[in-house]
Amino acid sequence: MPCIQRCVPPCLTASWGSVSNELRHWLLARLPAQTSVDDVMQEVFLRALATQEGFCTVQNPRAWFYQVARHYLADTYRRGRHFIPLEQVVECEPAAPEAGDLAVIDQLAHQCLPRVLSELAEADSDIVRQCDLQGMTVAGYAATHQLSLPAAKSRLLRARQRLYQLMRKKCQVQTGPTGAVCQFVPRGASSPVIK
Repeated sequence: MPCIQRCVPPCLTASWGSVSNELRHWLLARLPAQTSVDDVMQEVFLRALATQEGFCTVQNPRAWFYQVARHYLADTYRRGRHFIPLEQVVECEPAAPEAGDLAVIDQLAHQCLPRVLSELAEADSDIVRQCDLQGMTVAGYAATHQLSLPAAKSRLLRARQRLYQLMRKKCQVQTGPTGAVCQFVPRGASSPVIK
């Protein structure tokens, strides 16, 4: 009799038979190729086999198989990650303002921010003005407006998101790969302010 049949505990054979098709379909949804699925299935089975009779003490074999598969996938993806050396990363360099000139972000703040703030809802405009422009802490804002700290933080986050969307729309803000403002079009201008 071959070792495979002799060495496989009956509890593993029964558990694998009831879960393998379901696990295969789960893996097919997460992996690009059938061969990858077969490799993971084999690895999961071999890890179960390596536990020998210890597998029979597992209370939920189905969960055990899925956990091993998830961990194996995570390890595989982690090993397969490709990193870009820092010297190859292209950044949007901040422009050095020339004599009398303001950087693009400063020009945006002077030319577009007041107008866009006035177009925001009153509650959004108020929290952005007080916390971001006037330096009030979020905790201080929460106390003066009878809000919990998490509610004030959430309100400020939503207000910032609305402000960002409105500025992108109204001022046609363009950002570089790092998120730095590279250009915008002020109201009434025919050409953009470019960094």
